[in-house]
Amino acid sequence: MNIIYLCKRQYMGKDVLDDRYGRMFEMPLELSRSGIKVNCFSLSYRTRGYFHENITGGLEWVSADFNLSHSSGIFSLVKEILEWVKICKPVAFIATSDIIHLAIGQYVSQKANIPLISDLYDNFESYGMSKLPFMNFIYRNALKKSSVVTCVSKPLSEYVIKYCSSDCQIEVIENAVDHAVFKPLSRQESRTKLSLPEGEILIGTAGALSENRDIGVLYSAYKIVLAKNPEVHLVLAGRSSDKVPIPEHHNVHYLGELEHRSVADFYNALDLAIVPLTDSIFGKYCYPQKACEILACRRPLVASSVGVMTDMLKDYTECLFDDGDAEMLAERILDQLNDPVVPDIAIHGWVDQSVKMKKLVEAIR
Repeated sequence: MNIIYLCKRQYMGKDVLDDRYGRMFEMPLELSRSGIKVNCFSLSYRTRGYFHENITGGLEWVSADFNLSHSSGIFSLVKEILEWVKICKPVAFIATSDIIHLAIGQYVSQKANIPLISDLYDNFESYGMSKLPFMNFIYRNALKKSSVVTCVSKPLSEYVIKYCSSDCQIEVIENAVDHAVFKPLSRQESRTKLSLPEGEILIGTAGALSENRDIGVLYSAYKIVLAKNPEVHLVLAGRSSDKVPIPEHHNVHYLGELEHRSVADFYNALDLAIVPLTDSIFGKYCYPQKACEILACRRPLVASSVGVMTDMLKDYTECLFDDGDAEMLAERILDQLNDPVVPDIAIHGWVDQSVKMKKLVEAIR
């Protein structure tokens, strides 16, 4: 059984092929390990050159560059996909990652008469690309033409149903983690690897340190925490934003953008991890990858009561704070440092989630 899998090459600050990271690498990898022949195609929004490699016996990957000044990559990639379709006759086309890739999936699947599975790992209407002319129309048209739409969260599945046809199957396939990487590790060893102070109280977060992740509320809360306990250190990792500058203080440690495996050491080094989110068209529909990784590492956390986090932590309300409320976040931080609570929540592995996707592929073949 053959399928096509189409995604962008860079997401969440990582390169899918260089870092072998996340949903867009793990899903096709596990599908190939289950016996499906998977041909992956990617557009790179950064200059990486043409790439073609057999990742495993059942997983082959092609990547081409695409940007507004050099758009030939998208046409050559579509041509290559269509040629492969003629030879291998795939039973399904899985498209994910953003509106452009869903649009390509919709075009090729319709032209080749292949069922389209649109995998939404976020609400793509929240991406900057959606502000370009006609992009939302293109996105909704792709959903309308999909045989199956898979969503990263239940709220997202309930939201997009209005864009899908009446006979479209909508399923939830949440994010997962690689349990070989994200697991409990020695706190002291993790701190040593990251050159963090061994005997101090460390709180922090990793990922996009930006406005739409409500990072500002964490910075404000940290000032309140410092006033009450000056021994608390704030550790940050990820891409920073000029709009919300990192606080300048000798207890603030900025590690830059970490490699995938180092993120597990980051969470294990902390006394408390923070997951800030805004109640926005992004936040209310996402399924935060960092929350999965923190919980898999069995670390205490505090998260915004937004979207799936409210339901996920419904039995651990001491781990939740109201969106945008710095004083409440500071209170939760101090309480957690005094009496840590580690939510006992099972986190999916990618094998589990690929089984769900495989069943959908087999049902529409």
